[in-house]
Amino acid sequence: MPYSLPVFSQSNNDLYVLFGQRNYEEAIGGAKQMMDKNNANANSYEITGLAYIMISKFDSAVIFLRQAIDLDKDSSSTSGRAHFDLGYAYYYSDEKEKGIAELQKCITLGMTENSVKGARNFLDCLRWI
Repeated sequence: MPYSLPVFSQSNNDLYVLFGQRNYEEAIGGAKQMMDKNNANANSYEITGLAYIMISKFDSAVIFLRQAIDLDKDSSSTSGRAHFDLGYAYYYSDEKEKGIAELQKCITLGMTENSVKGARNFLDCLRWI
């Protein structure tokens, strides 16, 4: 049974559940409700950006991922994931140089093993294009 926005929007975990169920539009709506209550929650911005990537709205993803990074100030895994996601969003919104720079920053920061591995793999694939 899908979550309804007014009920689930109390935690980031609920957003991750929706995201995992591929309910990207619901995750975006729930995250925006959370932002209305607490606009300093970097995770809500990061989840929103990633959900926008999943529905190929890369320009929207960039806006939310930049905000996630600005709020987190490169201090936690949220920034690590957001730099990776931002690199992807920039790359697929035809800002390839910015995308590569964000992926390299993700690697340099080394905030999460998965993000670093993903960034390295993405950059390795670009060498074959």
